[in-house]
Amino acid sequence: MSDRQFVLTLSCPDRPGIVAAVSTFLAHNGQNILDAAQFNDVETGHFFMRVVFTAADLAFSALAAPVLLPDRYGSPLPPPEAMPASPAREVQRLRAHPAGQFAQRMYATERGPTPDRRA
Repeated sequence: MSDRQFVLTLSCPDRPGIVAAVSTFLAHNGQNILDAAQFNDVETGHFFMRVVFTAADLAFSALAAPVLLPDRYGSPLPPPEAMPASPAREVQRLRAHPAGQFAQRMYATERGPTPDRRA
């Protein structure tokens, strides 16, 4: 799956933990760091950073969940069979698309052995 790339640039007064804070924030929000560079200007005491990142696969899967209604989502979702015909067909169509299949695989492999919690 091709991900769009984003570039974060920042400058701020230097202090310990900036790199850790940025990388942790990106990771916890489903981003994948592709490249990072940083330096400290000792004369001014400022820190500069440039990070190239993509929206990771899990982020896509999480965003797709409300229309795919995946197994192992973690909260009650109606099965397509319990929906009116038109929305149920749309869920099935989206599930059949390669991106929908990918997102469903991510839930199947990344959620672990949690029970199915459908309504």
